[in-house]
Amino acid sequence: MTLQTVVIVFCVLCLGATMIAVERLRPGRAFPKVRGWLARAIAINAFQVLAVYLAGLLWNHWMVVIGLGVPIDSGHSLERYLGTFA
Repeated sequence: MTLQTVVIVFCVLCLGATMIAVERLRPGRAFPKVRGWLARAIAINAFQVLAVYLAGLLWNHWMVVIGLGVPIDSGHSLERYLGTFA
């Protein structure tokens, strides 16, 4: 992981924690009291982060392995067309 990646992840986590803290200290409206909502919210968000991270890793691996049969540095613009119109 590069330093830039670590900084981005840290900023996103801090922003999420700040949003949860603000909601706890000054809620926008009255919600019913539900036991364990914070733990569930943290667990769901952690799962989402893991899913996005793993999807990125797997996607990069699959694209390198599959490669659509065209070398990236071949000068063809197939990648551009597929990215635009697919």
